[in-house]
Order: sequence, then structure tokens, then C-alpha cells
Amino acid sequence: MPALALTSNTTDTKTSFRDSTGKASEKQKHLRAVLSAERSDVQSKPKRNRFSQKHRNEGQRLADALRRQRQKYPSFAEQLNELIQRVILDANRTRESDRERVFSVLRDWGALTMKELIEETQLSHWDLRQVLGDAIKRGEVIETRPPIPKTPPNAWPCVYQLKVVSTKL
Repeated sequence: MPALALTSNTTDTKTSFRDSTGKASEKQKHLRAVLSAERSDVQSKPKRNRFSQKHRNEGQRLADALRRQRQKYPSFAEQLNELIQRVILDANRTRESDRERVFSVLRDWGALTMKELIEETQLSHWDLRQVLGDAIKRGEVIETRPPIPKTPPNAWPCVYQLKVVSTKL
């Protein structure tokens, strides 16, 4: 069996085990196969729920506590009702509900900037980036930068809109 040598390629910083003839060893081939199988397993796993059951339960308890406060402070009943609705909505959030909320707003308004989407959906910038990133990868949403006169191109805001699917009969 030829002797193995540890070699390093300085251009792409990959290290590999090669025998004296310059061919990859069986160990190297096996490691590549294992790593590629692990990568495909990781990519195929579904995403976990964004919020746990504990989050939902805590939201329900908070909403109940706010309802009790509404009875103690009737002059703030309207503000407490709005807060209760926000807590319940947040407690019951899922990836799918966030996605549907964004798509609903885009259907209603057409094309919106990130700032407008934040205002309309009441989702955080991070949550919107996640939803839009997934939708762009799937080809459901289009991201464009329409030109604004007298503004440099790198300052043009991103505009998001649903991809129109034409149905020709």
C-alpha cells in the first residue's frame, strides 16, 4: 500500500489525504460520501415551529391577566382590548400564519417596501426577512429596486410583490 501524505492546497485551503501517486485515499472518498449524505439529510429536514407550546400557554395566561385588569381599570378598556388581541395573535403565531399575513398584505396592496410591510403586518424586520427570503427562494415573491430620480442606485429601496402566475386557456 502506498504511503499517505497530508497535502494542503494553498489556493482553496482544502486539506486531503493522498497516496504517493497523488490519488485520494479510500478514507478520503468515504469521508466525502458521509459528509455529502449528512448535508442532504440536513437540507431535507422540515423547519421546526417558530414558537413552542410554552409560548402559546404563556400568551394565554397573559391575555387572561389583562382581561382581569380590564375589569379593574374600565377607563383603559379599549387600550387593554387592543393589547389582548396583540398578545393572542402573537401567542398563536406559526411560520404559516406569518407567511399568510405577508401574502395577504401583498395581495391587497400589490408592491410594498420593507418599511411598509412592517407597518401593515406588524411583524418584526427579522420575521419579514425570513418569510420573504423563503418566498423568494420558492419563486412566489419578486424583489425589485425601482429607480428613484436623483438618487444613487444603491439607495433605491427594495420593493416586494407577489409573482403573477398567468393562466392562459
